[in-house]
Amino acid sequence: MFIVNKTLNLSDKYTVASLKWGSRVIKNTFISIIFANMIFLITTSCTLRASIYSLTSQEDRAAKEKTAFLLEPFNIKYTDISYSAVTMTWEAPSDSVRSYKIVVIEGSESPASCENENAISITGTSISLTGLNSNVSYSYRLCSVSPEDGKVSAGVTGQFTTLRYLERLSLYPAFKSWNQYLNNDGSDIVSATGATCSAIYQGYSACLHGGVLFKAFLAAGTTCAQVKAYDQLQVFIWNCNDSVSPAYVYSSGIKKGKGLQSLISTQGFLKNRIVVEVDNTVAYVSNAEIWWDNPVEVLPLSTPGATVSLTNGASSVGKIFYVPDQRISGAYTVDSNDISIVVLPEGSLKLSGTVAPLIKAGTIATPKKNLWFEGVFDVGTGGSSIHLEWVAMSRIHMVKGSNIELVQSRDSFVSQLHHIGSFSTYNSNWLTIENAVFSNSATFPLDFSNSMIIKAMGITIIGGGTPALSGSLGYLPMGSIARNLTIANSYRNSLHIVTFNGANNRTLVHNFLSSNAGKIYQWRAGGNMYSNIMVGTSNSADDLINITGLDGVANKFTNHMVLSHANCIEAGNSFDSGITNGTCIPSIVSDATLNIGLDLDKLFVGPVGVDDSKNLSDILGIRLFDSLLDWFQFENPFRLWGRKDNITHTNIVGPCTTGGDCQVWDLRLKADSNNRAFNRTDLVTSQNQPFIAGSPCPTAVSGNKVTLFDFGSGTNTFLTNAHEILDDGLGDDDTLCESNESCVYNPNFGSYQGEGDYYSNGTCLFNDGTVSGVKMYSYPTIGI
Repeated sequence: MFIVNKTLNLSDKYTVASLKWGSRVIKNTFISIIFANMIFLITTSCTLRASIYSLTSQEDRAAKEKTAFLLEPFNIKYTDISYSAVTMTWEAPSDSVRSYKIVVIEGSESPASCENENAISITGTSISLTGLNSNVSYSYRLCSVSPEDGKVSAGVTGQFTTLRYLERLSLYPAFKSWNQYLNNDGSDIVSATGATCSAIYQGYSACLHGGVLFKAFLAAGTTCAQVKAYDQLQVFIWNCNDSVSPAYVYSSGIKKGKGLQSLISTQGFLKNRIVVEVDNTVAYVSNAEIWWDNPVEVLPLSTPGATVSLTNGASSVGKIFYVPDQRISGAYTVDSNDISIVVLPEGSLKLSGTVAPLIKAGTIATPKKNLWFEGVFDVGTGGSSIHLEWVAMSRIHMVKGSNIELVQSRDSFVSQLHHIGSFSTYNSNWLTIENAVFSNSATFPLDFSNSMIIKAMGITIIGGGTPALSGSLGYLPMGSIARNLTIANSYRNSLHIVTFNGANNRTLVHNFLSSNAGKIYQWRAGGNMYSNIMVGTSNSADDLINITGLDGVANKFTNHMVLSHANCIEAGNSFDSGITNGTCIPSIVSDATLNIGLDLDKLFVGPVGVDDSKNLSDILGIRLFDSLLDWFQFENPFRLWGRKDNITHTNIVGPCTTGGDCQVWDLRLKADSNNRAFNRTDLVTSQNQPFIAGSPCPTAVSGNKVTLFDFGSGTNTFLTNAHEILDDGLGDDDTLCESNESCVYNPNFGSYQGEGDYYSNGTCLFNDGTVSGVKMYSYPTIGI
């Protein structure tokens, strides 16, 4: 009970510093006592009133005393505020109070009471107010209702302001459906002419995916420095443009790790909305609505041994077929343009029988374009999951599959791939592959035979080739860029650059890490650049670089060349190979800094000896090949199956095969101060400066820390220790971090540059130099 030990007069007012009701403390509450000349006891059978009034007259006292001890609702919160609605929630003041009244009016002056004709009665502790006006302040009074006699309390008051209405528009209204593309022929993503995609042999970025491009205008006077935009589903990359009035926000691509799986369900497209913060406060919101008009249908069943044709039927835009469950299936052919097939996260499409491939599209007579594949397409270690022939401007996105084949195809984009077996691009040109892992191929895990102009970035390979055949990354073609590569435990040649016509190959290999994976092998193809190369084997007799019969133009080794030991072969070359035979010392035009000594045990997290929580096959990281069913599900995208390790690290090279034990390997880098691959891309001999958002960028990504390379059509100048963010609507999407592009800091050798959301991690303050105007991000975690 409360006990006030004082003799009181009618008009006395006292401040009680702390009163306790059970475990609840009420502090600094003004209390007016209405009984004179007596000790006043408040017992537990009473209800203490939270809002107390001073009584100035006998009439006031009579009006108030019936609700003098009725508690008020508290901890009021506002959720789901939009331009026309708000949801209010609160906590009940006691178990006995179950109903309330509220009065809401426009303006800053609170309603006088809850006892008027506009009061809304509420049962429960929440209310959704709708039909409100955009960008208007509202005041309210919320009162408790006595469960005994229906009287209302004096109430608590507050204010809220609705958001501004934001109208979502398509950046290019004629290309608003999924898988609709237009020419990227403007000075930037927002200034294209709106012509239908017609680019040939220019790469996927020569056209814009209209279906992911939206905009919304802001109020006059708003500047981009004030603004942060995002969508409620957190799928898209958002930018702001205030070079015109009014300013507007616009989407330019899809975030890493997002795709159709984030946008659809078994009910069709999910509703989404744009949200804009101004000065870190939510100020605008659009309608929650469906953004696309494509039909969304469950993938029709294909019985084992059968093949089902997929078409758009009567639809004027491409259909999106989804797989909601784990399905054992026959095969499919894609017989219309603009089709998407997405396997939802809970599902998989697994081939049954001998009909292969699982998915096929295109022939020389019936080429296809604008296709989208996403999800698990499983054929185990035999057959191919996806076979594309004469297919253009298509996406293989977040696919988990095996033996994917692109034949005579072009201008397409492969991203976030988890793959077993061989990925082949025979006679295909202008392809981009990024953030992909490959394992368990008896030939080349990644084979670019007879292709041209390939961009490969963020590639991780384990267990490729045989002792007498192939290697890991094969036949890297003329005019290509291969960067941020990690190759481990593979036979013969980790990198295989060959040309059969003696032409200048002019390929850039940048930021390359090879461990127990054979040598860099180049035959005839001249004019290549090797930059930031790290190659090591456990056998000191192995040669690490072999350049033979070079034709055309001299090679160049630049930046860093880190080797486990000095053993290089340079033979029969008409032009300078870039290295010295035997010693590996850079020669003539090369200017690389040579470092000898590499502890391979310190490179990777390595073999996993505990259960992977997502993989259905591993037992403490191990599984016999013959009973291994789950090749794709892992705790992180840098885990994949390789050969079982042992204490001497013998017999770990090559694919895992019948009769052998397979082991989960984690090819993320160890955050070990003695690991030369970790956080040492600047000097090798010491770790790079830390990346701190909002502070000056590390010197490793200064605007003058650059590399120059001529692909035959002019010199490209790019930051040595950063890569361009691809498919974000900015820059030329060649993987090289150049002026006025958004980029990610590369502190490490190889494919692993970190993990987490680099957008949320923020940017550092870029120091302009030869390269300028860069927005520099970094992964929040760069080693394990």
